[in-house]
Order: sequence, then C-alpha cells, then structure tokens
Amino acid sequence: MVSLINRLVIDCFYIAQPSIKFSMVTFMILGCLLANLAQAVEVTKEEYQLLPTYCRNQGNVAPNYFKPEHEAAWRDRLGKDFQHIHHYCWGLVSLARTYKAGRTAAERKHRLTMAIQDFNFSIERATPEFVLLPEIYTKVGQAYLGLQDDQNAEIAFKKAWEANPEYWPAYLWWAQRVMKQGRQREALAVAEEGLKNAPGSKPLERLIAEMRGSGKAARK
Repeated sequence: MVSLINRLVIDCFYIAQPSIKFSMVTFMILGCLLANLAQAVEVTKEEYQLLPTYCRNQGNVAPNYFKPEHEAAWRDRLGKDFQHIHHYCWGLVSLARTYKAGRTAAERKHRLTMAIQDFNFSIERATPEFVLLPEIYTKVGQAYLGLQDDQNAEIAFKKAWEANPEYWPAYLWWAQRVMKQGRQREALAVAEEGLKNAPGSKPLERLIAEMRGSGKAARK
C-alpha cells in the first residue's frame, strides 16, 4: 500500500500547476490522493495476469506485481490519459468479480457500482481523442446492464458509438439486450448500423444472420 500511495502522490503532483502557491498545491495533491485511494482495488496475481497489457504496465494498478520496464513506452503511446488508466483497470477487476459463482445480489450490485465509479473516473479525466474511450464507455454499459439499468446502459453505448463508430462491441452488447427484450426490429437496426461502420465484424454478422434466419425481426 505504501508504494501505491507514493506513486499516486507523484501522479497527483503533476496535475498541480507550478504557478500555484505551495499550500494550494498541497491541498490539490491531498484531494487527488484521497480521490484515488477511495476507489483503490486490491488486485490478486491471477486477476493481474488477466488484465490488458497497458494495465499491467501502469504502476498504480497493482504495485506488488508491477515491473516498470515498459511503463514509459505505454505512457508515450497513450499520452497523458495513461495517468488515470489505473481506475479503468480497477473497474475491469470489479466487473470481472461480479461474474464469479457464489456472489450474492448485494455483492454483485456493490461490485458493479464500484466498476462504474472507476470507469467514470477515467472518462471524466480523459481527453476527447483518448483511444480507449469507446472501450471504457462500453464497459460502463455492460455494468449498467448488470444492474438492470437499461436507460443508462443505452446512454453509455451511444457514447461509445460517438467516440468511435467503428467500435463494434458497443453495438453488439446493445443489440443483444434489445433482442432479448423482444424489440427485434430495433435490435436488427442497431446491429446493421454497427456492421455498416465496422464491416467484417463476425459477431455482428452472426447476430444479424440469427435474427434474419429465425424470422424474428420480420415478425416484430
């Protein structure tokens, strides 16, 4: 935990502007640090190994397992958005934990809520051109689906489409949800829009073929 605090202090320090008085800088660092620690997730070695490569190369995610050899390369690749990516990574861990057997409804709700908070932390601090934005918005949508909150899920998926119309998983998740609700024509329209923007997406092609082949889209 000490190493995590040290790294968060360093990250928070770079947020403060050099022109601000020391007392204000100290206040900003403490506020930033508390905001980070409030959502900190203790990641197991097994969970760490399943995270995306950029997560495993961000030192705040799980300092106990972190090896710094490639951190600079990923920081250069993702730019200043890399600074807050650990919250997205923590959100992925929380989201994955909801699918484990034996979870109670209360535990699932807690984990999903934690995931959304961490995803939003990264989103709120991301630049508009951040390459992972559509992916993060899609994970927000998945978490809201787990909470049975379709309204906010749809909002999140649409934001993913806006961030990158070619990011087909966002169309797939929402089309599948709408299809299960019996709104087949709407589901088909979403899937076809996704395929138009991301030609060659096999999951979307299979979903469209399933809906057309069953005749469900024509009947509804």
